[in-house]
Amino acid sequence: MLPPLTDPANPPLVEVRGAEEALRLAVLGYKVLWLEATPEAVHTARRLLMAQPFIVQNRIEGIVLKPA
Repeated sequence: MLPPLTDPANPPLVEVRGAEEALRLAVLGYKVLWLEATPEAVHTARRLLMAQPFIVQNRIEGIVLKPA
């Protein structure tokens, strides 16, 4: 369950696993802490993030390694 997005100037931070969900929530306006399970996935996630528009990049607070 996601917290409500009531104040666009101060969106809540959510932790999500995987590229699809992280990018989807960033586009919706949430601040995102992007979790990945392997070092290879973190590397791929960083490359994928650089291909996104700046507004989406700015909402990603970090990409971190967190094994399942």
